[in-house]
Amino acid sequence: MSSFSRCIASSNQMPPSASTSFGYGGEPHYPPAPEEGVAALTRACFKTSVDNVLTLASLLFAETGGSRLYLRSILVTLEGVIYFDFDYLLWRFDPLALQLHMSDVVVDAYLEKVQKSLPEDVRELLSVLACLPSTGFDIDRLAELLRKTRTVTDSLIHTAAAIGALVTFGTKMVRFAHDRQRTAAYRLLSKEDLGLLHLRVSKFLRKAPLRETFVYDAADHALAARALGVRVDDEDATVGLLLDAVSRSALSAAFAAAKRHLDAANAQGRVAAVRYGAGSASRWDIGHAPACLRR
Repeated sequence: MSSFSRCIASSNQMPPSASTSFGYGGEPHYPPAPEEGVAALTRACFKTSVDNVLTLASLLFAETGGSRLYLRSILVTLEGVIYFDFDYLLWRFDPLALQLHMSDVVVDAYLEKVQKSLPEDVRELLSVLACLPSTGFDIDRLAELLRKTRTVTDSLIHTAAAIGALVTFGTKMVRFAHDRQRTAAYRLLSKEDLGLLHLRVSKFLRKAPLRETFVYDAADHALAARALGVRVDDEDATVGLLLDAVSRSALSAAFAAAKRHLDAANAQGRVAAVRYGAGSASRWDIGHAPACLRR
């Protein structure tokens, strides 16, 4: 084992935090560390002095957002980027090499490897959550989408949170700890499974009362499913969804998005026969679209 590996492996404890709380199952949950906390954890990992440790901590904090487990995930991949200078008895690093490393496939491959080692039902949760808004999603709704009880869903979230993949907000919301974790979960799906998942999420988000909030997401998932070769089984409902997104976009002056959804609805070939909007007696076709969308 190299000196780097021994150093990281021997540091298996995180600095204590006054704000440590307890999550699902009574396990400790560490909130994101501030930049000075990242510096403290870095010093603790390397035991001896690190040259320009504040710059190193700043780069690591910018990448991890202070997620402690994600930070450790990155640290274990840095052999060769951080090296021990035996002449001066301290650790050194190349800032440019570090930035290139963190933007390279090395970290992404490591995260994918970690997620692949998780139980199948936890991977399913991560895959589904990867297709939901990145800002977070209601845990009760997530359980409904997964067709699992809230208790089971909480347990799966706890397992994923233990490797630093997810963070929760009280007992209500959950999201990925970092965009790279989300991307890793998304990439683990095959093209066929991904298309079916997009369609599944679209159908879920278009239901009341979620449709009011997530109409754009539902429409985009329907388009993603179609782009991946999944046959939409209810064309009328899909066109109605796309036209709903058209109207919302036009009202908010997001004409590029409105045009994209209208073109997609037209491609379904059923625009003229679809009633627009819940409870509306009017019917939409291309001729009724705003003039700016009919160019």
